[in-house]
Formats: sequence, C-alpha cells, structure tokens
Amino acid sequence: MIFLYLRQNDINSHIAPIIPLGALLTTLRLAELPADLLQERKKNPEAQNTLPLLLLKGIMLKEILHLKGVIFRTIWLGCFILLASSMWAQQRAYVGSSFPRNEATNLQCNTFITVNLEFPAESQQVDPATLTPEAFLLYPEDQSHKKVKTRLAYNAEHQYIQITPRELLDEERAYILELTNTLVDDRGFSLKPFQLRFQTGLCSGEKKAAPPVAARGEEEEPEIAEDEGIPQPILHMTFFAAAMIGDSVDVRWETQREFMMADFTIDRSADRKEFMILDRVGSTGDSEEKQAYQWIDVNPMLGWNYYRLTFADIYGEIDQSDTVAIFREDISITETEVPKDGALDIRFVLKEQSTMAFILKNPRGKIVKRKAGLIKPMKDQLSVSLQGLRPGTYLALLRTPTHIVAEKIRINRP
Repeated sequence: MIFLYLRQNDINSHIAPIIPLGALLTTLRLAELPADLLQERKKNPEAQNTLPLLLLKGIMLKEILHLKGVIFRTIWLGCFILLASSMWAQQRAYVGSSFPRNEATNLQCNTFITVNLEFPAESQQVDPATLTPEAFLLYPEDQSHKKVKTRLAYNAEHQYIQITPRELLDEERAYILELTNTLVDDRGFSLKPFQLRFQTGLCSGEKKAAPPVAARGEEEEPEIAEDEGIPQPILHMTFFAAAMIGDSVDVRWETQREFMMADFTIDRSADRKEFMILDRVGSTGDSEEKQAYQWIDVNPMLGWNYYRLTFADIYGEIDQSDTVAIFREDISITETEVPKDGALDIRFVLKEQSTMAFILKNPRGKIVKRKAGLIKPMKDQLSVSLQGLRPGTYLALLRTPTHIVAEKIRINRP
C-alpha cells in the first residue's frame, strides 16, 4: 500500500539519495572480508584447500544475509521518511492563485499583487504576528539583493494577502515575488513555497486620461445628409457595479446590445458633484450578444468614491449612467520611525464604527504595549504613547473585526 501511495517524482527525489547509502554500507562490509579470511588462515593453516568452500558456504552466506537486512532496513527507512514528509506537506497551507498571474507582462509601475490562500481543514488563517514585510520578498530578477519595500494587507474573511510596493517599480523590468518560510498559519506550520514572476511595461508612455467627452460636442461635426434612412445608435446596458479588491476598485459593466457606439469613459467623484475622468475604454463594436467590460482603479481615494460611465456614439452624442458608490477603508501607521518617549500615530478611515486592538511586541516577541478602543466612523486618528520603551525595533499589530495590519516600527535614540 505504501508503494502504491508514492508518486514517481517522490521516489526519484527521496529514495534515490538512499541507494548510494546502501551501496556504501555494502562496500564497507565487504571490505571486512579479507580480515575474516586472514583470521581463518591463522586458525587452520592446513585448511587452505578447503577455504574457498568455507567462504562460499559459511562466510559469504553470513555476509549476504547481513547485507540483505541492511538494504531492506535502508529502503524501509526511506519509505517511512517519504511517507511522513508527503503527509506533512499535504497539511500545509499554500497559494492557490494570484493576481497578476505568473509570467504576466506589461503591468503598470504602481501595480499591486494579490495572492489567494488555501488552507487545510485543520487551519483557518495565517498567524498575524508573522505577517510582516519579510514574509514576501519583492526584487528585480537581475538584482536579487535589491529588495523593494512593501506593505501587506491581509483579509481574513476572503483569505487573501495584498502586497503593495511602497515605491514605483522600474518600467520594462522583470520582478520576482517570493514567499518566505517566515509566514506560518495558526498551527505554526510554514506555507508551501511560492514564487511569482512578472514584468512591467512602458509606464511613462501610458495612455493619458481622455479629454472631457462634453468637449466633443464643440468639435466641428461632419455634414450628414438629413435622411430618414440614417441609422441611430443603440445601447442596452444591463449591469454596472463596483467592488473593492484589496486597496483597488474593480469596475464592471455589461451590455446586451451595442450599435454604432464609440467608447465608455470612467468618471470618479468624492462628493457626487464634481467628476474627474480616469480612463476611456473602447466599445467592442456592433453586437447583439452580451459584452462584458472591466476596469480597475488602482488608486481610489480614502473614504467615498462615486463612479459613473459616460458613453459616446460615433456621432459624438453622449449619455451617462447612474452612479455607484464604494467606500475605501484604511488602517495605517503614519510614521514607522518614532523618537524616544514619542507617540505612534495611527490613521483610521472606516465606514462604520468599529472596535480596535493595538499590540506592540519587542524583538523577543513579548508584548510591551497593549491598547483597545472604539473607532469613530469616517476619518479618525489614534495616538499611542511609547513613553518608557527602549530604543530598538518593535512589531506593531492593529486588529479590527475586518482588518489585520502588521508593521515594524523603530524607536530612535535621543
């Protein structure tokens, strides 16, 4: 049953190193045979003619039986180690999928990475204390020593981690995101290894935001003969919505019928009064079937974001959709370096009133500061005194019912 359980690649990777070990033991044991023969000659010098017969019937039989036991014990030990390691590997959490996917190209320089986690039945989430910037390493493929500073955000409800670089990535450059063994689950097991490779595009040459659509009406329109047979544009929109994905907003819409449409413009506002143009998406063309569109706002505003679509036909006539609203929440430490006996400032942007817990740990993992409170909706700020703490590096943990933030801070010497 054990051999049926083993896969071929497991046998190659785990059993193969054990075979040379068995061969080494066999060689060492056979090296003792000349000494055994010498002892036999000293005891019975007259029995030299019968010595080969004794060797075949006696000594060799003994040695063969001994070596047979050594080889079988070595193989069974290897099977046991392989079975134990395979069963342990199946119990570890792992990255099920990622955005962007592996080997993605032409990404924006302000891109972010989202990894979706899969947990076994015995585990529920990652250990928040290990959710530090060292859990994921981001670096250029050709300069692995040049680490890019990142910020992690963990969503325990949907089990994903968003990694956001703290600086713009270089354009047209390949990067590697690597999961380290410092990230463990709530049982203390490290996650399975994971590596993602992606490449940025020409960020400086990205498409500029489209000019206001209303300005098209001021352009000189071509002369079109007034004829009752001129076709009229048709747009039947069936769906328009926006949703938060990490720190970004996913805007989607669907149409059931399009005829003589030109493009869709995505507009955003903080107060539902003054809108700014974010981008423009071209129409897929005339269609009598369902068409789905998607656009991601990688830098939404903190607080309320109102989105609408402005669609234009090939004649330059425009119309607008209803607005959809999304609230972007945020919990962050404004400064990671604090003077001795100073205070740590924490910014909260929450849609609803929420409870909060703050924990500060020293390098040995001991809790040296703890605080809890009630956070007001919308924008709020909390200041935590660090009076009496020694200079050095500490781990700050912020937890609400929907957010977990881990950040390393440093208390400087006076």
